[in-house]
Amino acid sequence: MGRRLDGIPGFGIDRVAEAAGSDPQVLRLENYDTDIPPHSTA
Repeated sequence: MGRRLDGIPGFGIDRVAEAAGSDPQVLRLENYDTDIPPHSTA
């Protein structure tokens, strides 16, 4: 990878994800990828 992104600071999602680990009680939204179905409109 080039060096053009070297000056751009990260926003820490890697640290947040590491802290959350694989706990099934933690809702992981960093990829907006969940297995929770939407609320019923009925």
